[in-house]
Amino acid sequence: MRLKLTRALSSGLVIAHLVIILFIFLTFLTPCQKALAQDLVGSKESVATNFGARSQNSVDNSDQAADDQSAAVVFKDKRLYVFTGSRDGFSAKDRAQRTTTAINQLAKFDNFDPNLVKLRETSDGTEIVYGNTFIATMTLEDAKRANSSTQLLASEFAAKLRIALSREQQPMTLSTVACGIGISIGATILLLLCAGFLGRAGNYINARIDQWNGTFISSVRIQQAELLSADSLCRILRIVNRVGQLVTLLAFLYLYLIVVLNSFPGTQWLALALRDTALVPLTTAVEAVIGYLPKGIAILVIVVVTYGVIAFADFFFNAVGAEQIRFTGFDPEWAEPTYQLVRVMIIAFALVASLPYAPFGESESFKQVGFLFGILVSLGSTSVIGNVMAGTVLTYTNAFKIGDRIKIGDCIGDVEEKSLFVTRLKTAKNEIVSIPNGAILNTNVTNFSVMGRSGLLIMHTQITIGYGEPWRKVHELLIAAALATENIVSEPEPFVLQSALSDFYVCYEINAYCNDAQKMNRVYSQLHANIQDKFNEAGVEIMSAHYKYLRDGNHSTIPADHLPKDYKAPPFVLKTQNAASTSSGSSVG
Repeated sequence: MRLKLTRALSSGLVIAHLVIILFIFLTFLTPCQKALAQDLVGSKESVATNFGARSQNSVDNSDQAADDQSAAVVFKDKRLYVFTGSRDGFSAKDRAQRTTTAINQLAKFDNFDPNLVKLRETSDGTEIVYGNTFIATMTLEDAKRANSSTQLLASEFAAKLRIALSREQQPMTLSTVACGIGISIGATILLLLCAGFLGRAGNYINARIDQWNGTFISSVRIQQAELLSADSLCRILRIVNRVGQLVTLLAFLYLYLIVVLNSFPGTQWLALALRDTALVPLTTAVEAVIGYLPKGIAILVIVVVTYGVIAFADFFFNAVGAEQIRFTGFDPEWAEPTYQLVRVMIIAFALVASLPYAPFGESESFKQVGFLFGILVSLGSTSVIGNVMAGTVLTYTNAFKIGDRIKIGDCIGDVEEKSLFVTRLKTAKNEIVSIPNGAILNTNVTNFSVMGRSGLLIMHTQITIGYGEPWRKVHELLIAAALATENIVSEPEPFVLQSALSDFYVCYEINAYCNDAQKMNRVYSQLHANIQDKFNEAGVEIMSAHYKYLRDGNHSTIPADHLPKDYKAPPFVLKTQNAASTSSGSSVG
């Protein structure tokens, strides 16, 4: 433990010494830069003088062009910033002159406060202001020419401006340098301690993650499907922990640089620039969030009101469906589909009301995407919208309900599902048939269950019997067969219709009332079986007679009750003729 501590302290002292050497160099770098700049200016002036001796007109034109392209802001022989390019009709020289005038006015203040020098984001770039006094604007064009950002340029200018105008700036003395070195050493030791603490904390968190594997940290599942295993989740958490450590260490290092640079008078402007570089994005983000708060609150109010309205609609239509609330002419079964439609309309209205308050509501890209999406929906959803409208119409026309036995076209089955798009039927053979609502709306729908629930659904079937059987007897047998069938009610009584008198037989149709439409197939099957039994017991053949030959000598097919009492079948007559009387020799009549 002591060995580790000794190594850490020695490493810290080495780094501290390096930092001291670095910042002593930075401390004395500023005067050197100033001298170098003055030498460069002097050499530039001498070159300009020699060149002016050759051509005075060329010098005037070149100076004018240089003034138009760039101009420096100078305060007390210190160059604070160089403007390049024009803005809003102001040349670079005009911009520099305006900024210089503003700085000279600020220099006259006895109570100048460096903290009042602020950065403000505008549509044109980043402005530098002192209270309400405008100083300068760093435009996007300035940032583009400097290969930087408007925030960074403005923060550097503002830092130099604070130092230049501050009357409390400490002079460059040996004591200030020694104080700066002491602060640097303390900041270095504190940084090393923070780094060690971060390492220990990261290791502790990783150990806890491994300990919680399978207990507090379990697999992420969607029903039976494993979306993310516990081991994978632990690996992700460890990576997040390491990234958090790194980000925190970088933040401490950034803060350490600001403190150390601010300890030396010659590098205070750089510390202020670093501070503003970090604070400007955060300040901009905070200001954006605060500026968006009213719109965010409006969206929150819309969401809360929408949720409350939907909850009330759910309660109301549930009560209507349970018949706790009744309206004349409103079927309780309409409650659920009506609630679904009302909910969709409420949500659509809420979206329309909240879009103007959304962060992207005024974006041209969003409007273009919405327009394109609307065109695609309009072109591709014609049939879908038609089916939805048809489903709505079918719901409120009470054409059929869930569980009804219906016939749509050639398909007969029980209604299994009703939706806005399709209706599904289950046939007698356990087949599920999906029919689009648009097709249902354009065809006939036969509902057997409506009359079946009241016992008034008529089941009917036909048989053909020859004219030789008395029709009254046939009626009695058919009615008896119907009454012997299950789910056929006795009241109203079954009845028989003679639907046709054909050439060879009579067509009889038995009509009986059924009380269960779902058992139609079984009822028909049993009815047909009972008809056979009743007719066989009565000795009546279920057959259709056909006559193909001349009736001579045969008994009449008219029932005996309608024949005369002395009726006798006519004899079969056979006539013969002499062969001499015919050319063929003989014939049979």
